[in-house]
Amino acid sequence: MPGASVTVENLAQYADLPPGQIVSPTYTEEWVEQNLVQKT
Repeated sequence: MPGASVTVENLAQYADLPPGQIVSPTYTEEWVEQNLVQKT
């Protein structure tokens, strides 16, 4: 399952998040169905 990484290159897009905010990618229902549900 892909995760999110904060790096020097993408730091600006996360700069306005409040302290303690968790950075996480968004998963569509289609992605979940194809990658998680059908693999069980």
